[in-house]
Amino acid sequence: MPAWYRGARWAIRRVAWRIRGLEYALLAVERELSSTVRVAWWRKPGLWRDGFLSESYVLYDLARNPRAHYLSDLDRSVSVRRINRDYGVVLDDKLVFENVMGHGGIPRPVLFGCLTDGLVVPMRPGRPTAAFQDLLHSQRALVLKPARGGGGRDVSVVSVAEGGTLLMNGRPTDMAEVVQSAAGLGIVLVYEAVRQHRALDTLFPDAVNTARVLTMVDGNGDPFVARAVLRIGTTASQPTDNWIRGGLCAAVDLRDGTLGRAVQFPANDDELRWHDVHPDTGAAISGTRVPDWDAVLETALQAARAMPSTPYVGWDLALSMDGPVVIEGNSYSGVNLFQVHEPLLNDREIRRFFERQGVI
Repeated sequence: MPAWYRGARWAIRRVAWRIRGLEYALLAVERELSSTVRVAWWRKPGLWRDGFLSESYVLYDLARNPRAHYLSDLDRSVSVRRINRDYGVVLDDKLVFENVMGHGGIPRPVLFGCLTDGLVVPMRPGRPTAAFQDLLHSQRALVLKPARGGGGRDVSVVSVAEGGTLLMNGRPTDMAEVVQSAAGLGIVLVYEAVRQHRALDTLFPDAVNTARVLTMVDGNGDPFVARAVLRIGTTASQPTDNWIRGGLCAAVDLRDGTLGRAVQFPANDDELRWHDVHPDTGAAISGTRVPDWDAVLETALQAARAMPSTPYVGWDLALSMDGPVVIEGNSYSGVNLFQVHEPLLNDREIRRFFERQGVI
């Protein structure tokens, strides 16, 4: 390959990444404009100069805490997205992700197939096509996810209630609406609904309460667990545990799986609300231990080893009675749900990782 060709390709890629960086920065601007967190207008220019969104002023208590200890929103939106480069598509596309995880033997929910015109078409040859309605009535609950996208967007939990009433995300529906809602989302995958561990069901039974485990690689290329939190659903977020949509987020002690206090995202407010007990169920959160914690850590590391080309991943794991299962991996995991508890850059190993990756 001629040197001029290699140089041209390198230059084109650099331009492409700069254009992508601008696009990602614009997404951060959109988030700032749509934020419901209240921050005095005169504080915002200084926050923007340092790469932080207004919400971070509240989340990280930047009135008292040094900004240099925190990974900024701009770094997360632009530089962190570049860490996994083109291999991030493996995490963004659930069909590709399923194939990679399958070859790695990583435990994950059963994928029944793709929903097409009311039929569940299997992804693998040899399995019969089934009517979605028949599969639903045998399983009692199914999860529908677009093959592309993340953040819980357009995810639906379809279930059969007592008396045979069909529910979608907790509200009555019918089969025609389920099929129609999926039709506009491209490829929609049909998964089993994980029956979570009794300990997590006690915290909040109307959502699958998942662990977000952040993995990075050290200087030798070996993965390590940087941080972990447990997201807990509420009546505001159900049927998911999404933090931005009203769920709770509790830090997990990596040594033994003990939960700290849980916090709610400050929507339409200017302060954080911390909870030692669940505000809806009254179940104790602080001091409670996540079941099978050693297995959770090992499963996350096993998944990270299966994808050596993606050194930065936020793994979502559900904890079933049979052990943890990997729900998905996030190529540029949000960091506010970690840093609301403790700044990332205070940790020497995490800081070195971001330095090696050219983020800071």
